[in-house]
Amino acid sequence: MTVPAVTLRCEDVLLDLLQSADQNPVVQAPRQLKTLDDLLAQAVHYATFCMRNSGKMAPTLFLIGADGPLMFATGSLADEDEKDAFATNARLLCIACAATACVMALESWMNYVE
Repeated sequence: MTVPAVTLRCEDVLLDLLQSADQNPVVQAPRQLKTLDDLLAQAVHYATFCMRNSGKMAPTLFLIGADGPLMFATGSLADEDEKDAFATNARLLCIACAATACVMALESWMNYVE
C-alpha cells in the first residue's frame, strides 16, 4: 500500500495562510478527516492556531489510518539525529496505522540575501 505524498513549497503555504488569515480571522478545522484535503485543512488550522497563540509550532504528523485520524507531535528538533528519529517514527507510525493519507507540518524559517 502506498501513502500519497504532497510536496508544497513553503512560500505557497505561507502565502495561503496569510491570505486566509486576512480574509477569515478564525480558521475552522474540518469536521471529519477522511481525505488528504481534510488533513491539509487540519494542518493549516493547527499551524495557524499555534503561530497566533504561541509564535511557534512543534513538528506534527497528521494521518488517516485504519482506526481513524491520528496526530503525532514531538518537541523541537535540535539536531540532525532528532530530525532523523522524527522522520523514522513518522514512517513507522504510518505503516503501523495503515495510513491512507498523511501530512507533516513543520515550522521553518528562511533568510533572503539582498
